[in-house]
Amino acid sequence: MTSLSEIVNYTNDFLRIREIGDWENALNGLQIENSGGVSKIGASVDASTRVLEAAVKQNVDLVIVHHGLFWPGLQRVTGVLRRQLELAFENNIALYSAHLPLDLHPQVGNNAQLAAVLGLTSNQPFFEEKGQLIGVKAGVSLPRDEVDRTLQKALSGPVKAFMFGPTKTGTIGIITGGAGSEIYKVAQEGIDTFITGEAPHWAAVAADELGMNLLLGGHYATEVFGVKALAAHLSKRLKFHGPSSIAQRECDLNDRDTLSKRVRRFCIVLAVLLIIPSPTWLSQRQANTAKWIQGCSSHYSPLNKMIMPSASMAAANFWWIPAPIKSSERGCAASFGETSQGACLHPANSN
Repeated sequence: MTSLSEIVNYTNDFLRIREIGDWENALNGLQIENSGGVSKIGASVDASTRVLEAAVKQNVDLVIVHHGLFWPGLQRVTGVLRRQLELAFENNIALYSAHLPLDLHPQVGNNAQLAAVLGLTSNQPFFEEKGQLIGVKAGVSLPRDEVDRTLQKALSGPVKAFMFGPTKTGTIGIITGGAGSEIYKVAQEGIDTFITGEAPHWAAVAADELGMNLLLGGHYATEVFGVKALAAHLSKRLKFHGPSSIAQRECDLNDRDTLSKRVRRFCIVLAVLLIIPSPTWLSQRQANTAKWIQGCSSHYSPLNKMIMPSASMAAANFWWIPAPIKSSERGCAASFGETSQGACLHPANSN
């Protein structure tokens, strides 16, 4: 068992938690303390009741997240927050959160990791936020359709693309998460192809006016990379051990019952602690509501806050925990789209 304080001190220094500005409610660093020891690390994009419940089932005593518990700001310890804190305290779970420090980190950061997955090299930091440069950009000439296809493969699903820029890229800029509203500022830095997670409606019009390519991959989907990489780094650095391979699941998008059975047969696999978002089969009711999809995973799953396993994580020594499946969900959980924000869900397979 490793000391919690050792992990926290190392991670604070590694991510430069004290040096990097952020929104106040991000509350970067240790958000919940446990009794002081850590035997298993898990990671998730977001802190939630489902995440904590999964941590309990898999005996995880330190959960690392990108979005912590306190984004709503000062609040009474009632309802949801009381339930979350109770789960953590009663089960001796510590919670560590890193927002902008994880976005901008040159090694394990969301932007650097996504750029690497896309095969971009000679990346440079750009776009100032809270006193530091948080995005990455790369001068590269690629067919924009190829960039779109590569991004879809990296995110395991389709991307909402507004192709109003050059057919061959000149400079690609990446800011994961919800940076679409900054498109004018991004354009001023010479970016002709902008990759982010989500954007307001008007950003698509702005892309047309500015002559830019705007690719939206989903807030959640573009930010799974950092927590994975950080957990892998810590497990290696602090010598956490686990199984040596990762289980892959297969999906039959045309067979709901088969999908349900296969999800239920998930075994514990080696990877980041992330609850797998399970898609549901619903109809679109209003123009401003979510676009429900069928498939094996979703771009953005606010109920689950988790992602699916990847073969690339096979060598990592940390833990992945399958999602709790309710019978009423037919092996699926409701996954809300981001249609009002210019992004969408995807019917992905698990290849």
